[in-house]
Amino acid sequence: MNPTTLLITVGGLMAVAVIAIIVVPRVKKANAKRKQIAQQNAALVDDYVRVMDGDWMREAEERSFVETFHLDDEPSK
Repeated sequence: MNPTTLLITVGGLMAVAVIAIIVVPRVKKANAKRKQIAQQNAALVDDYVRVMDGDWMREAEERSFVETFHLDDEPSK
């Protein structure tokens, strides 16, 4: 085998090994982090929409009414 061809072949195999060992795990980690951030952003948007719709106000009023009139307590005998 020609020395130049051998050098190119070994260099190519080393490049593939570097990509497999270093680059692939970093890309997987970055994709997982990106997915986690997307899920957090979706949760924040859901919370924002719920607040803007006024659901939080209705929930607070219902909770206050139940607490005020002790509707969650056992009936007294």
